Amino acid sequence: MLILNLFGIGYFISRIILFKCGYLVMPEKPKRDWHKQKKQRQIYHVHTTVLNIDKRLQDQSIKFDTDSSTIICDNSANVHICNDKNMYISPPRRTNQHYVATIGGAKNSASGMGTAHWRWKDDAGKQHTVEVKNVLYFPQSPVNILSITSLADQFNDDDGTGIDTKRNKSRFYWDNNKFQRTIYHPPSNLPELPVNEGFSLAGMFTLMVGTKVSTTKQHCHCHASHLIPDDDEPKKTVELSSDLYHVGETLLYTNAGYTAYVRVEKISLDEKAVLQFQVRTTNDELIETTKESLRSPDDPDIGWIPTTVPEKTEAASTFTEKEINDMTNPATLSPLQEEFLSLHERLWHLPFTVMFRLVKHVFLPKKFQKLKNQAPPWVSCLFESAHRKPWRFKKTKDGHTSSLRGDNISNPGDTIGVDQLILAQPGLVPQEKGILTRARIWAATIFVVYVTGYVYVGLMTDQSGESTLQAKHALSCR
Repeated sequence: MLILNLFGIGYFISRIILFKCGYLVMPEKPKRDWHKQKKQRQIYHVHTTVLNIDKRLQDQSIKFDTDSSTIICDNSANVHICNDKNMYISPPRRTNQHYVATIGGAKNSASGMGTAHWRWKDDAGKQHTVEVKNVLYFPQSPVNILSITSLADQFNDDDGTGIDTKRNKSRFYWDNNKFQRTIYHPPSNLPELPVNEGFSLAGMFTLMVGTKVSTTKQHCHCHASHLIPDDDEPKKTVELSSDLYHVGETLLYTNAGYTAYVRVEKISLDEKAVLQFQVRTTNDELIETTKESLRSPDDPDIGWIPTTVPEKTEAASTFTEKEINDMTNPATLSPLQEEFLSLHERLWHLPFTVMFRLVKHVFLPKKFQKLKNQAPPWVSCLFESAHRKPWRFKKTKDGHTSSLRGDNISNPGDTIGVDQLILAQPGLVPQEKGILTRARIWAATIFVVYVTGYVYVGLMTDQSGESTLQAKHALSCR
């Protein structure tokens, strides 16, 4: 055995010496880099909708940061209040010596006290970081409160730190009046200051989308939507409603006084990226139009109001017992619905479908998911989408649909529809300069050129024949 060991050791030593001298070469093995090969990523194509609005309006209405919170700048409070433990530099220390009295004298004990880390921007866009001391921790508080007097005491600034409150906005200034922030009041009429603004969640979302999105495509579509519920909520799929029409849907086509039922045959984009609808009438006539001339038959039409007894009887005969009960006993809005409509007004009447998508992606509060995509009615939006009673209800003697267009018109001006509108609430006269006049707009004459579809509205300060002729003269000058 000892001889075999000595023989083996001598064999390996000789091979090492030959390898060092270059007489032996190690054979090249094929590279096994299969484990380094990455799977080809599947590329998805999506598109996005961008709201291009004025910066001032954006500052007042829409914020797409995902990290910010709001604090109320209160010059009447003598303590700071925070409801988020993550805003503190260190965990709040326990205290049982600080209370906050509310209406009626009820005392609420603070759960702790510490130093909060708050960041906000001034009107110039410069970010300021302030470590606010002695902030009481109230996890049950619905709002965060910044005491202006306590902040001035911390800065040792008697006259240079404060807030001036007006009707629609407040001016918050600090550091010897070197910096200021204009705060536009929300519907609560409280000066709510955004703090700790950031885009960490939005950045993560953009990064995840960037790994799946191809930027080389110009036109693409997205169809599926899925809502991921919270852990404490039952898991379910929510389908978002859409105001876009689809192929095969039956709609009402209205253009220049002509109204008819049509069926959508094709949807496409033209050279200017405008959505075009190809529809077919009951007479097998093919029409190409845009979305503005189409509406669903179920959309409310409040432009026609019955006045005579026969009209009221005919209108009432179409109502069901449930509709009559709903009109006689209207349902009151819940606080959540009222808050949703208030937010709808703050966002400059953003479509409800877009708002529900923002709720789905947590850009708006998740509590609006309880509405289940059913928006409460908003009167001004209903009036905006209302149309006059269609002419389809009137027939000629031979049974054909009545029309104001005429049979033999081909040139602009051959047939012009004229109607007058009486305003129940007078409006201001448009002026570019000078002192405002005391005259008011009481009526309007509407001209519709049936060949081209051109519509002109002549404003009138009275209902006399002279004002009507002036409106007609203004049309002829165009």
